[in-house]
Amino acid sequence: MISSAIGLIASEIGRLLGLLPRSFLSHFRNIPDLARERLEARFIYFCDEQAVFQEQKQSREQAMQKLRIEIPSDTVAVFVFADLIKHPDSTMKACSRRLRGGKHRYLPGVDQKGFLNTMG
Repeated sequence: MISSAIGLIASEIGRLLGLLPRSFLSHFRNIPDLARERLEARFIYFCDEQAVFQEQKQSREQAMQKLRIEIPSDTVAVFVFADLIKHPDSTMKACSRRLRGGKHRYLPGVDQKGFLNTMG
């Protein structure tokens, strides 16, 4: 665990060991050299050395933050869905342009960059 920059989740450990996580993870709870912490409904296994643990945990949280996708509001999702039904061969950029223009231009979640600001 000490060589991992962001700790490891069960599937990553399983891939490294060539085993299914269900077959060994119950035993990992009792290994003294590992720190296990729940982040966003997943257990992450870190090195138990305090300095390494803090660095791994901070790096994991930053990585998770970058990957986090904000879900658009129900209102925005309905407008996008309706627009894509009306224009099934359309691109997301064109969808955004249509939603930004006309009567929906003040719809929360629609940005000026090319799609929904909640979708990146």
